[in-house]
Amino acid sequence: MFLAQLSISDIRRELIRTGSDYSASASRSNALAGTLFHEVLAGLMGPNGWQAALEPGELTDSVRLVKHAYDNLLGPRLTEMQASLRESGPEAMDMWEAVQAACAWLTRLLTAAEQRGTIRYDHRQRAWLGAEQLCQTEMELQWEVKEPSWTAPVRVSVAADALWKNPESGYWCVLEYKLGRLRPEADLAQASLYHCALSASGLSARDGALAVIGFEPELNERFYQHAELSEAQSALRALIGRIANVLPEVIPPPLPAVSEPHLALGKRLVRVLQEYGVSVEWKGEVAAGPRFLRYSVIPGRQTRKKQVTDRAEDLGMQLRLNNHPIIHSADGRLVIDVARPDPQTVTFGSILDQLPKPDGRGCSRTPLGVDLNGRLQFVDLASPNNPHLLVAGTAGSGKTEWLRSAIAGLKFSNTPETLRLVLIDPKRTAFADLTGSPYLDALVYPPEHSVIDALDPLIEEMERRYRLFEQTRAGDLPEYEEKTGSVLPRIVCVCDEYTDLLVDRAATKNVGAAISRLGAKARAAGIHLIIATQHPDRKTVDGALKMNLAGRVCLRVADHHQSNMIINQSGAERLLGKGDLFFLSIGDAVRLQSPYLSAQERGSVNGECGSPRLPSAGPDPSQRA
Repeated sequence: MFLAQLSISDIRRELIRTGSDYSASASRSNALAGTLFHEVLAGLMGPNGWQAALEPGELTDSVRLVKHAYDNLLGPRLTEMQASLRESGPEAMDMWEAVQAACAWLTRLLTAAEQRGTIRYDHRQRAWLGAEQLCQTEMELQWEVKEPSWTAPVRVSVAADALWKNPESGYWCVLEYKLGRLRPEADLAQASLYHCALSASGLSARDGALAVIGFEPELNERFYQHAELSEAQSALRALIGRIANVLPEVIPPPLPAVSEPHLALGKRLVRVLQEYGVSVEWKGEVAAGPRFLRYSVIPGRQTRKKQVTDRAEDLGMQLRLNNHPIIHSADGRLVIDVARPDPQTVTFGSILDQLPKPDGRGCSRTPLGVDLNGRLQFVDLASPNNPHLLVAGTAGSGKTEWLRSAIAGLKFSNTPETLRLVLIDPKRTAFADLTGSPYLDALVYPPEHSVIDALDPLIEEMERRYRLFEQTRAGDLPEYEEKTGSVLPRIVCVCDEYTDLLVDRAATKNVGAAISRLGAKARAAGIHLIIATQHPDRKTVDGALKMNLAGRVCLRVADHHQSNMIINQSGAERLLGKGDLFFLSIGDAVRLQSPYLSAQERGSVNGECGSPRLPSAGPDPSQRA
């Protein structure tokens, strides 16, 4: 049994993602064009393709083959998909150029095959013979990979549109239509994958070579020798192990075990609810996080969820808790979160092993906080779901500390070449430690400096990048980097107190317009906003801000109205402060504990690029702001 099965698409997506700073996916128009090309290519390889179009003496006639491809294969599909391709003119033209290049390449190969006797025309049968020795289409290959340190072997499925054996070189050729250009190392890794799958299936000798034929849309023929294919295997195996999640796990620091008093508290919770006529069942399970204990309960048959949630204050008083419990949904269950009598501090140094290491390509994953299992959870700014974040929390909630740890996590996983920071600090104390940082593009102190002077350059950079995309026919930054092989750094703009920027009507209008413009368009250009506020009311958090800042980090707020404003539910007003937070993206809000970055740790992080060395001793929890 294999714990994981991967396809070549899984690996190709990861090669594209790690070949740039961003999670990449083809645009819809490019995907349609790619689908059409593969359909035409498969048709050309089949019995109604070149064999039906070209007779003896015509194998060099690429024009005839192009006409056949359009009349019988591409033209009918273009008619069917006319509505879908209405806005895809450039992509359709690229695809048509690729079809013509493929026909020219194919006629050259067929001519060589006939000269060497691989194929011949039988006049009696009026058919070409030997084509099956020349090409195998829609091949399903498999490669079983395992390493001694892996937790399980992995089965990789490789679907090749067409495999051709070049009569001139004897190399197996893999045909593909690329929507963009990978970097050379990614191309080599993909070729190594094809080679391993062919060798495992007995279609190629393990010491043989391989050619990858790409149409981009022009022909790009790349030959890979055995030595370089073998050399790339090590990195390829490591990539497969990581994607399949079979690498040895990084064990998070152990949390204190559930104790007898924790179990006793659960029994008392159930008893108090029953005394109020609220029937719930508790199966004795307790999850102990750094700051709170979680009890999962099952409402009785006649008990509604609201009957349980309405008793939070009664539970707090009856159990003489310093903080009322938070009763909410998590992972599809009804849970009661109670503050720990023995809270634990999560230091930034304790989560270092769980942060991605810088690899020169950039990382978009921003640390949020640790969950009940002590595992660090992230938000990916490259994701369409959470490209920008709204952070809310009152004084003492740990809002500024969360911003500092998020920035430190991004710095730890990047270099100054892959990450640039624009920081807006109305309090003048949140980011002062970052003065002079090699990651820093701008540090703005309103009202001494106009915040528009920081936002306008971001808009200009966003528009500049879009012009670059237009020139290269790229829809967004991932496609641009695929086609050009260049790297543009991620730009993250962090504002500690948004309310302080809204000093008058004119400022409110200008700042709001700039943030709305960036929020709507900046993600595709690799520019992201993290906007924080102490006052998440209707005046500060208007509809445009909520719409454009989809990811929500909510620390303790003043009341349930503010909680509903940020995470669409009450409960954040009962958070414990000091980094206790809810994160809302899709589904239920998730409760996490932000790591604490002490002043000493901040100095260490800011002193080195990408690989800070932090002190082993943790800070005094009482010093946390």
